[in-house]
Amino acid sequence: MGTPYSTGAELTTYATARGITLTGDPDVLMVRAHDYVDNSNFIGTKTDPLQPNEWPRSDAYFNGILIGDTVIPDYSGGGSVIAMEFETAIAIDQGNDPLAVVDNSIKKTFDKVDVIETEVEYIDQGQEAVVSQKITRAASGLISAANNGIRFAVFNG
Repeated sequence: MGTPYSTGAELTTYATARGITLTGDPDVLMVRAHDYVDNSNFIGTKTDPLQPNEWPRSDAYFNGILIGDTVIPDYSGGGSVIAMEFETAIAIDQGNDPLAVVDNSIKKTFDKVDVIETEVEYIDQGQEAVVSQKITRAASGLISAANNGIRFAVFNG
């Protein structure tokens, strides 16, 4: 894994400007956020296949404009890898780690002749944590479709 696109100090400035006080170590939060962000299915291809980070990238367009192959996107209103990391770090700090696995326990209560019994049943569905809308908005326009950006249509005769 590579290194974060920004610093813990810049995360603190970003959070403070939004009235958010971080409780965790900002540098650690940025590393954990980077682990999530850099596993995203970004548009384009790595500029160098051996580079540790996903950005910079080649053949990546934002709003129809080619992003330079030395640029880390940081556009306002979406299309910001840096804001995506900041929002992910804040979510982790607030206990909403997008890489966390959700507790899948289900509690059932049964009545049994003058006795109430409680049984806990665990299911294994591998659900993941809910991803913050702010993370999704920050990444807007930079994430490729699940089918690697290939669009197709099916027509019935």
